[in-house]
Amino acid sequence: LEPYFSFNGPLQSYVQISRGPTRRFWNGQTFSGQATNLYAQLRPIGGLSVQLNARRGAQVDLINSRLGFEHRLQPNIQWNVNRHMLVRLQNTSVRLNAENGPLIFDANLADLRVTWQFNVRSFVRFTTQRQRIERNVSQYLDPSTEPKSVNVGQQLLYAYKLNPQTVLYVGYSDSAIEDSSVADLTRTGRTFFAKLSYAWLH
Repeated sequence: LEPYFSFNGPLQSYVQISRGPTRRFWNGQTFSGQATNLYAQLRPIGGLSVQLNARRGAQVDLINSRLGFEHRLQPNIQWNVNRHMLVRLQNTSVRLNAENGPLIFDANLADLRVTWQFNVRSFVRFTTQRQRIERNVSQYLDPSTEPKSVNVGQQLLYAYKLNPQTVLYVGYSDSAIEDSSVADLTRTGRTFFAKLSYAWLH
């Protein structure tokens, strides 16, 4: 049960704020707390949409099986540049602290997707993601926990719709990582792939 307040404003803006109890069962225990959530959206110009999700409150530290306090911020931008081009950018920032104050981890995930729609049948999309996590090892039960890690991934995908039930995908992806065992960002994988999807109708 969670009460909320919502507001509608100019430029197709909308804001919703809620606060309520949270409860989660994990690893044989039930963790309870309170959290405040915020959702906001705005369309400043045609084709451009801006959204924001934010959360502040109790959150379970799954690795160490205890209750923590989370700060989460997730802005999202979607821009139809023209008839063919769509740009999506999303950033997720999460900071988790122990109940008594010390930082457990600070994480950030950036996701950029650019799509070019040639026509109703085909498009090409480029995706790049970067994840960075910094951990306070003194707050982890496992002393061998990695203090910092960076993961980067990229993908280029082309899709062609042969008919309403059949789609061909062709693409390339690679990944890279950086942690205490690797001095600089190092490529860990590279893949070329093709996929044919067909839906049977009954």
